[in-house]
Amino acid sequence: LNQLFMAFVLSIPKLANVGAILALLLFLYAILGVKLFGAVQFAGPHNDQANFRNFGNAVVTLVRCMTGEGWNFIMHALARDRFYFESVLGIKCNDTYSITTANYEEYKLTGRLDHPDMCGRPEFSFMYFVSYTVVITFLILNLFVAVIFLAFDETQSSEEGEIVQKCLDVWHAYD
Repeated sequence: LNQLFMAFVLSIPKLANVGAILALLLFLYAILGVKLFGAVQFAGPHNDQANFRNFGNAVVTLVRCMTGEGWNFIMHALARDRFYFESVLGIKCNDTYSITTANYEEYKLTGRLDHPDMCGRPEFSFMYFVSYTVVITFLILNLFVAVIFLAFDETQSSEEGEIVQKCLDVWHAYD
């Protein structure tokens, strides 16, 4: 138990560094997600609980995807194009969503500010989520495990060194 506790204590500074890298990557992916998918209308698993409408929702959605829970469903929902929305769901969608001073009042009156109606973006959805999954889930989270194992190995080697040194001291006393 002492060895496990020492491994944890030794790994705290290294875990803080890995945590900082994870936070930076989450920040970058959240901003990119808001830019790419913030105006895509809801369909299926892309809903009020999992969306990129603002930074907070994007971070929560990415943390959910980091666990491996349903990230591919969200990816496919954000990749649905005009054909899917208009033929399968019977909902009109637009390929672009650009708010300017000229069209702001129109968007506000029609409710498109609060409920954007852009089609999905299949050209970005697959690249975004596959790269996120590879970088975050496979690399960074495994780095956490590697840091803990390294600290555990360091505590074992230091303890073995103490035992060997004590044996040498006792041996010299009787030699």
